[in-house]
Amino acid sequence: MLYPFLFIFVVPRPIQAGIKHINMQSRATFDLDHSNAPIIRTEIISTPDVRDKIAKRFIEALGHTSQWCGILPISETEYMIFPIGPHELKEQAKQMLHRAAELERQVLSYGEIAGQQ
Repeated sequence: MLYPFLFIFVVPRPIQAGIKHINMQSRATFDLDHSNAPIIRTEIISTPDVRDKIAKRFIEALGHTSQWCGILPISETEYMIFPIGPHELKEQAKQMLHRAAELERQVLSYGEIAGQQ
């Protein structure tokens, strides 16, 4: 006959006492500026928490290498926002000009279609 055994692992108090949990203190808030344009407002606080360190590193990358960032849709509800470094700006500018010309063509063709009705 088999007997079920219950194993309970107890972590001794001195080990538990040595573990200090730090909550992320940096914040990112979605807001509107004075002209009702959407903005992301950040408050970066330096702590040993890895998420605070990542937030600080992200903002430092924007402040020191570039003030431009890219937004890449990953899914319908998830986006990746990343700093664009100086070495990538030329390529990004080409893409922006191409996209602007594309949108302008769409607007003009829509105007021609609307004018025909």
